[in-house]
Amino acid sequence: MWGRWKFVFSKNVRRSILVAQNQAIADGHLFVGTQYLLFSLVHEGSVPELLQQLNVPLNQLKEEVIKLIQSNADANVKPDWKKATLTAGSKKVLELAAKEAQTLRTSRNTVEPEHVLLALLHFKKDLPASYTLLNNHGVKLMEARLQVKTILQNRDRKVA
Repeated sequence: MWGRWKFVFSKNVRRSILVAQNQAIADGHLFVGTQYLLFSLVHEGSVPELLQQLNVPLNQLKEEVIKLIQSNADANVKPDWKKATLTAGSKKVLELAAKEAQTLRTSRNTVEPEHVLLALLHFKKDLPASYTLLNNHGVKLMEARLQVKTILQNRDRKVA
């Protein structure tokens, strides 16, 4: 599925997916929904800085994401980490993240956490809670995409 874009997930994206998976398991879920991807993005890496640049009250967003995932937690379920899988929505978000990476054409062929954030803003099917939370804080796809493009270009200059 990912091969047709010739992009790979960066170490930070892979770590975010693992954090999302671990949190879902801790909450007694067998599936990793988009809310868990958002949870992992707002708690580590470069996305918190990006959200602050977009005037998002980061602490408030973090609290809302935690409330969201805790409201759906089920302590009675003891899932096996090998069985905690991505939902169709989360898979679609990661696919959209690869498309975002392709659209922005960064010098590295990697999907970065910022691309995953853009994909969460892009993925509106059934209005997932992750999209709704970001939208409620005024995060708009086009504005975020411009900011991400600038961040990635600056990062590429530092590496070159």
